[in-house]
Amino acid sequence: MLQKYKLFLKLPNFSLPTYSATGRQDYTPILKDCKYQMECWGASGGKLYGQYEVMSTGGRGGYTRGTIKLTAANITSYPTLYVYVGQKGSDWNGPDNPSAYCPTSWNGGGAAYNACGGGGATDIRLSTGGTAASVWNNATSLDSRIMVAGAGGGANDYGFGGAGGGLNGLIGISSPASEGSSSGSATGGSQSDGGTGKTSGGLGYGGSNYNYDGGAGGSGYYGGGQGATTASSVGGGGSSYISGLSGCATHSSGWTFDGAVTYSGTVAVYTASGPTGNNTTIPDPAKNEGNLLAYTKYSVHGYARIILKPYD
Repeated sequence: MLQKYKLFLKLPNFSLPTYSATGRQDYTPILKDCKYQMECWGASGGKLYGQYEVMSTGGRGGYTRGTIKLTAANITSYPTLYVYVGQKGSDWNGPDNPSAYCPTSWNGGGAAYNACGGGGATDIRLSTGGTAASVWNNATSLDSRIMVAGAGGGANDYGFGGAGGGLNGLIGISSPASEGSSSGSATGGSQSDGGTGKTSGGLGYGGSNYNYDGGAGGSGYYGGGQGATTASSVGGGGSSYISGLSGCATHSSGWTFDGAVTYSGTVAVYTASGPTGNNTTIPDPAKNEGNLLAYTKYSVHGYARIILKPYD
C-alpha cells in the first residue's frame, strides 16, 4: 500500500473522464478503496434574443462538489455510475431556436411559449431504472441520484431567470426596465418541493407549459416553477443536492460525501455548517482542478468531472 501511495503522488493529474456532452454517460470505477472527488455544474436557463436581449439572461446553474471513498462493497453493489449532464435552456428567437416555442431541455428543463426554456440539471446516479440512455425521468433512476447541481430558470422580456441552488433554487429578478418588479416570477426548488408559479416544478423537473409565456423552470433535485404570463415573469432555479450534506437527506444507499459544498449560480455558498456568506467564485470547468477563477458564463450546458484522489 505504501508503494502505491508513493506512485500515485507522482501522478497528480491522473483523473477520470470529464463529461461535457449533454445526455447520459456511464462510468465504471477503476480502483477499489480509493477516494473519488465528484463535481457537477447545472446548465443555464435560456436567454432572449432581440429587443430585450441585454436584460433577459437565463439563470446560471449551481455547482456541487464532494469526495467519497468507494470500497469493494460499494463497487460490488453499484458497479457503474451514471452521469446525466443537463442541456442549457432553449433560447427564444435565437440562432439555435428561431421559433417562439422553446422546447424542454434534456434532464428536466421546462418549456415555454414566447419566453425562454429552463436549463437541465447535472447529476450522478446509481441506477438507470432499466431505461435507455435517452430517458432521464424514470422514477427509480431519479431516486438514485446521490449528487445534483440545479439548473437556472428561463428568462423573459424584462427578466433574468433564477439561478440554480444551493440548497434552494433562486427566484428570478426583473430588469430595471420593468422598475425592478419581480411580478409573476416563480420560486426556486427546495429540498422537499418544486418551486411554485404558473406551473410548479417537481422531483427532477422544472415548471413547464407550451401555452404560457412565463420563463420556464430550471431542473434540479426539485425544479423551479414557471413564471406567470407577464413580460417580466421568469423561471425559478432548481435546487442542488449532495447525499449527507447538512440540510440534505442521506440517500437510501447510505453513500455520503465528505467535504461537500454547493454553490448557487449567484452568491450563496453552503457548507456542512450552513451558509458561509457571499462568494461569486465558482470553479470554471474549463480550468484545472483547484483553479477558482470566477465562472461567469451564461447560456452553457452542464458539466461534470470526477477526479481520483490520493490514498489515505
